[in-house]
Amino acid sequence: WVRLADPSDPDKAFAPQQEGTILGIQYHIPTWSWRLASEKGNKILTLLFDLLENDQVRNDQLKKLLGKMNHYSTIFSAKFERSFIQKCHQDSKQGHCMMEITSNAKSQAGFWIRAIHAASIHNIIPPHKLITSPSPLELHGDAAGGLSGGYGAVATLPSGETYWTRGMWEGAMKTNKKLLGKLTFLEALASLNALLMCPDKLRNKHVQVTLRIPFIHLI
Repeated sequence: WVRLADPSDPDKAFAPQQEGTILGIQYHIPTWSWRLASEKGNKILTLLFDLLENDQVRNDQLKKLLGKMNHYSTIFSAKFERSFIQKCHQDSKQGHCMMEITSNAKSQAGFWIRAIHAASIHNIIPPHKLITSPSPLELHGDAAGGLSGGYGAVATLPSGETYWTRGMWEGAMKTNKKLLGKLTFLEALASLNALLMCPDKLRNKHVQVTLRIPFIHLI
């Protein structure tokens, strides 16, 4: 058996309705919008300002902050805006230990403060899937590594027009063996050449890039 949340607390469970809070996010169906619940946002802001305004913070406070950041990182597109704060925290040390706060960690704290303030008002709920054009402009890139390697790219427009280019790696690209061994990177560069062939045709358009190794679509 699974014990359900007590409906007496509306922040935990509630009957079908047009507005409610789920896991710290308040949803408003009539306007199809959401915002971060004030109580949740204020708790995170208190921890963030403590980090921003001090050069040392307790290890257990950092752990608490990181737990909240991990929970909301997807909402704020902040997957990579936690690393410097994470580096300040050490699991091997006790909670009362004072940890040094770096300038990069303070910078990330500033990002989160701005994000939480922006989320304190209702924002439109984004589509659950990426919306793209049904007929994007197609770009295909191919490349080869090695000292004699090169690249090629083709752009196909809905009108039937086709643009293509090819060339050899030059300069630093030709002498850097480490880069010449990264085929996915080289093919991405090859596809960018298709953008340069006809920029006026591609500007402000949906573009689909297909790489051969590995077989990847980028839209």
